[in-house]
Amino acid sequence: MSRNPLVLVWFALALAFAPVAYAKPFRADDKEYKVVQAAIYHHVGKTGGVMDFMTKMAKDGHVVTDKGNITLKQFETVWKDKNDSNWVEEKFRGVDKGKHEWIPSNYMVKVIERARTSREGMKWVTLQDKMRSPTNLILF
Repeated sequence: MSRNPLVLVWFALALAFAPVAYAKPFRADDKEYKVVQAAIYHHVGKTGGVMDFMTKMAKDGHVVTDKGNITLKQFETVWKDKNDSNWVEEKFRGVDKGKHEWIPSNYMVKVIERARTSREGMKWVTLQDKMRSPTNLILF
């Protein structure tokens, strides 16, 4: 294996984000789905913001909002809807606009799961947030 540090980082990230089994999805017309969806949108968009949401979800496995309690399993299910996940991803990108994410926003659920199950814990959430570079400085 290469001793190049970037190759090692990419290899470690690939191992860290191996596929994860997900909960059985709600149907889009289910009342519970709509309640959970409203709670996510309320907390991420108005109350605490996306980083607060990720931090609480990673620490506690749930987030309590004025609109209801959201478990990680429920968030994973709502996340499967492309419109919902795209909305949350945009909120994550908005935390530090104009930056390239080295751990993409679509890995958010995986990052939260790693933070809950690894001994590094919250460092995963911090890593995803802080691993950004000014887009105009990236050369391809």
